[in-house]
Amino acid sequence: MRANSPAATTVGSLNDDIVNAVAIQPLDGKILLAGYSKVSSTENEFSLVRLNTDGTLDSNFGGGGKVLIPIGTKIDEAEAVVVQPSDGKILLAGYTQVSTTQKEFALVRLDTDGTLDTTFNTTGKVTKAIGSTDDEAEAVVVQPDGKIVVAGFTTSGGVMKIALARYTAAGAPDTGFGTNGLVVTAAGTDGSVANALALQSNGSIVAGGWAANVSTTSAFVVVRYNTDGSLDHTFDTTGIAVTAVGTAYNSGLACAIQPSDGKILLAGGAYQNSNLGQFALARYNTDGSLDTSFGSNGTGTVTTPIGTLFDMIYGIAVQSDGKIVAAGATETSSGVYEVALARYGTDGTLDSTFGEAGKTVTLVGSYGVWGSELGVALQSNGDIVVGASEAISSSTYEFAALRYLP
Repeated sequence: MRANSPAATTVGSLNDDIVNAVAIQPLDGKILLAGYSKVSSTENEFSLVRLNTDGTLDSNFGGGGKVLIPIGTKIDEAEAVVVQPSDGKILLAGYTQVSTTQKEFALVRLDTDGTLDTTFNTTGKVTKAIGSTDDEAEAVVVQPDGKIVVAGFTTSGGVMKIALARYTAAGAPDTGFGTNGLVVTAAGTDGSVANALALQSNGSIVAGGWAANVSTTSAFVVVRYNTDGSLDHTFDTTGIAVTAVGTAYNSGLACAIQPSDGKILLAGGAYQNSNLGQFALARYNTDGSLDTSFGSNGTGTVTTPIGTLFDMIYGIAVQSDGKIVAAGATETSSGVYEVALARYGTDGTLDSTFGEAGKTVTLVGSYGVWGSELGVALQSNGDIVVGASEAISSSTYEFAALRYLP
């Protein structure tokens, strides 16, 4: 059941604002929506909105609750947001386009009022080239010691590989991680990408995404690293666990660690053919094996059709009772995307007490939402917040937040 109507706002000057991630500030419950905004026909900038707990813009943040951050002069996109638990400072990770053939990792840190934190690499911004063409950061986490891990992919020779970078709290490369602060992993012969990051209680770093070993199919992939960036060979013997969920294309987009037992959840979509996708989840034991107590027939995986066309999970959150909230999008026959949520019990079955038979679908406005990304987070009272991009026409979008009762 939805608790209130969407809180929506335009950020950039061209009414083209895309939300990629959402976070809740732990101290005051305020809501952060992160993504990018088009500011000219050739330029996007990192963008961030902060909402009060009632959904209104926080006038004490940035300019009337909004912040635009240019990294370069072309395409800059923030893909992830996290709040530093020690001081409330805000980290945004994504990429910046530096030329027609090169993108680089980009990381930004803001003070709690939305201004750039100049104690972070003197400018509040860090960029890093890893491969020879496209490098894109998709996720970010903060370690208990304050070090910052960013994950995504690097591209060289037309092949994508999982890439991680670790920085000190001051924004310098952490030379104790991998090679000069960088780790690159080929998890599939035809490409691999990390779309999500999580930390286990012992400090191990878990990256989730997809890997391809032939050009026409891909599978879920989870890679676990030791604290120094080396592959953890106690995890599925190689440090890399690969799982085919659907029969064709599988994409892992969101990852979480269950606090009760340390098991790993990876969620995204599973395609049965080029036109049909379903919500998909896999759960792994701490040794990298699939958890056969999760899902049907002892597979450790779950697929859930929401509509009849394209369904994809973009974010997951684990409630205090262990239930799993998956948020994503579903496509209608008219090509409109709606916000879709499903809630699962600890065994992977749909929770019949949530929505209609464990699912709920929301049409936002008349045109729906951007169907390729959104975020989800839980407030301290259990309410579910979804950040999405509301279409205000067939081709323009604005930031929007929806809140659901638990």
